[in-house]
Amino acid sequence: MNKIYITTSIPYVNAAPHVGFALELVQADAYARHFRLLGHDVRFQCGTDDNSLKNVRSAEAAGLEVRDFVNANADRFEHLGGLLDISNEEFVRTSRDPRHIACVHALWRACAENGDLYRKAYEGLYCVGCEQFYEPSELDDGRCPEHGIALETIREENWFFRLSRYGDRLLELVETGELRIVPAHRRNEVLALLRRGLTDISVSRSAERARGWGVPVPDGDEVVYVWFDALANYLTGLSHGSDPTLLQHYWNGGQPTHPRRRQGHLQVPRHLLAGHPAVRRPAATIVDPGAWLRHGGWPEDRQVGRQRHRSGTHHPILRNARRTAILPAPAHTLG
Repeated sequence: MNKIYITTSIPYVNAAPHVGFALELVQADAYARHFRLLGHDVRFQCGTDDNSLKNVRSAEAAGLEVRDFVNANADRFEHLGGLLDISNEEFVRTSRDPRHIACVHALWRACAENGDLYRKAYEGLYCVGCEQFYEPSELDDGRCPEHGIALETIREENWFFRLSRYGDRLLELVETGELRIVPAHRRNEVLALLRRGLTDISVSRSAERARGWGVPVPDGDEVVYVWFDALANYLTGLSHGSDPTLLQHYWNGGQPTHPRRRQGHLQVPRHLLAGHPAVRRPAATIVDPGAWLRHGGWPEDRQVGRQRHRSGTHHPILRNARRTAILPAPAHTLG
């Protein structure tokens, strides 16, 4: 019997659920049920990405306190799982799970002890919708290639993670198949990214720009950058940083050490392939996931997609999910 840990990505809660996330939940649930029927020991986790700047700005636009806004939309996502009869054991909300801050801090300190963190002043073009920086060469007529919006120029001094240090090792893991990415064309995308070379990434932001919302940097006056914060959620559900029992059982295969070979599946959408996988092995203290599945998406023309959102969700289950929270249906969803 294998130990299998399955997670979905965690969505931003700047708006109500859309059909694309429902698709991801059902696909991950099918994997979990399949492996349970085969007699394997399965743990299945979902959750929400609560600490993004776009959540803060959406709350401000709605005239609501950030926590009230985030809680209401996170309720919608959790309720959607119930409507779809999703069989997850855990649902981690990164703003209110009492284990999450301990987990993020444990991961942060492991990176610091390994010499992976350093201070750096920088300036860059930032898309709040993507929650990431872009190079000018990556833009579409000067706008975000994902959302079609103008980017903000950000100047800050923050903590950076030495992602470039792990490029060769990550390339080896993927090329040898020790770390599987499916389907094959998504594996090729990651290989192309790794072969171009990785650059170091910011892992904190000023508390002022984040409006004080997010996980505080240990012993600092900043907040942890949302992608690093969200990355830790896959370990929060195993109580990393507070109780090692589940982590040893599911993540480390039940061994007190950190073995290389492990059975596991992590389901991720396309836009996370370039970010989360590359950061998953930050301090050489946690083993790599056994496999990444890049699930299918919900293709739509941007203008058509926005019209869909303006007219409300076009699926009865998702309309029901909207009615369970106090917030009005949003004009559209970024992300």
